[in-house]
Amino acid sequence: RADQIIFLKDESFRYLIANRALLDFFGRSEAEILGRTNDELMTAETAEVWRITDEKALATGQVVVTEQIIGERIYETRTFPIAMPGNRTGIVGYIKNITERKRTEEALRESESRYRELAEMLPQVVFELDLAGRFTFYNRYSLGHFGYAAEDLKAINVFQLIAPEDRERAQRNFQKVLRGEPHTDNEYTVLGKDGSRITAIIYSTAITRDRRPAGIRGILVDITERKRTEERLRNIGN
Repeated sequence: RADQIIFLKDESFRYLIANRALLDFFGRSEAEILGRTNDELMTAETAEVWRITDEKALATGQVVVTEQIIGERIYETRTFPIAMPGNRTGIVGYIKNITERKRTEEALRESESRYRELAEMLPQVVFELDLAGRFTFYNRYSLGHFGYAAEDLKAINVFQLIAPEDRERAQRNFQKVLRGEPHTDNEYTVLGKDGSRITAIIYSTAITRDRRPAGIRGILVDITERKRTEERLRNIGN
C-alpha cells in the first residue's frame, strides 16, 4: 500500500532503504534520511520508543508489534530481523497509520458500553448467545427472574432452559435468526431453576462480525400472567 511505511536499517539502526511514505512522514528527501538514525530525525522521546522496538526485534529474532501515538495519529509498527550480506543482520519495518481503525474500535466500545448500561436498566430479560447457544451476556434481571445463578448459566446453553416440547422448534428458529430469515412462532415455555414453567415471547436478532453471524442478541418477555388472565376470561365467558 502506498500509505504504508517500509524501511530497512542496519545493526546500528541507520536507514539503508526508505520508501516514499517514510520520506513523506519525515518531510525529508531520501538523501537526508539514508545513513541516519531516528535520533537524528525525530524527537528524543519518539526515537527512544522506536529504538527499543528495533533492539527487541534484533535480540529476539522475532516480529515485534507496537503501537505509538505521534501527534494526533496512531501508528502500528511491525519490525523483524533480516539476514544481510557479510554475515550482518538488519531490521525491516512496516508502519501503518491505524488512527481510523482505533477510533472505530473506541466508538464500538462506547456503543457497547451504552448498550450494556441500558440492558441492565430494563425490567426484561436481555441476553446474548454465541453460535452454540451458550450465554455470552445476560443482565441482572435475568438471574433474579428465573432463579439461576451466574454459574448456572455459564454451564448450560439456552436450549436447556426451553421446555422439551418446544426445544426442537427453538433450535430451528435459532438457525433462522442466524440466517436472517423471518419467523413468527417465537412463544415458548421456559423452565425456571425450581422447575416452574414460564410462558415467554423471545424477540431476537443476529449478531454479526465481519459480515458473518457470530451469535444472537435478544429480549425475553414473560407473558405468563397475561396468558393466565386470558384463560380466566375464557373460562368466565364459557
